[in-house]
Amino acid sequence: SGMAVHLAEYFRQRGIILFSPAQGLDALAHLLQSNVPQATVFAVDWAVAGQKNFPNGAVPPMITALVQEQKATSSTTTSTTNVDVNIRQAILELSDREKQYAQVADHLQACITHILRLPDQHFDLQQPLNTLGLDSMMAVELRNAIEGDFCINISIMELLQGAGIDHLTNTILAKLPTQEELVVDDLLNEIQDLPEEELQLLLQEALANDS
Repeated sequence: SGMAVHLAEYFRQRGIILFSPAQGLDALAHLLQSNVPQATVFAVDWAVAGQKNFPNGAVPPMITALVQEQKATSSTTTSTTNVDVNIRQAILELSDREKQYAQVADHLQACITHILRLPDQHFDLQQPLNTLGLDSMMAVELRNAIEGDFCINISIMELLQGAGIDHLTNTILAKLPTQEELVVDDLLNEIQDLPEEELQLLLQEALANDS
């Protein structure tokens, strides 16, 4: 299993996304229903693949259009979904979990509606995104939007394997820092900025209080 994880990460860094056996069977079913004599099925982040596999910029002509198209799409998605650039901060400032959930879910719904080109309407938060038409390229767009907005890591496979807005919302909230963690981070940042003499005085006072 260690080798499999290593290979998955190796391919991911090069823009090649592994898919599940079920997704492979779905792809095979589509191919069997088509009249294409030869085909290869890939789930690829073309923008990453073009950059990582051809670092000198010599992208083969057969995939140049795909690389350019996804770069343009990712740029458009980033500028569109990041309208509220402080969404993460707004969530962290809310103390009520239900309000946090509602705001994250609404934000995700707006992102997904845009990326999947869906009508501007609310849909079931439990509904798997792959049943709404999410494909691998759209999953890359959504992953980039989530990571950009909330500064967390999320797996593309998690998106492709049936996650819905409810699942993603809970995942995001679980990965965001708590109020207590934010307070500790602020204190650590303040301590790091203090001169050494003040740090020594604070340490002496703390030791004196403990004694």
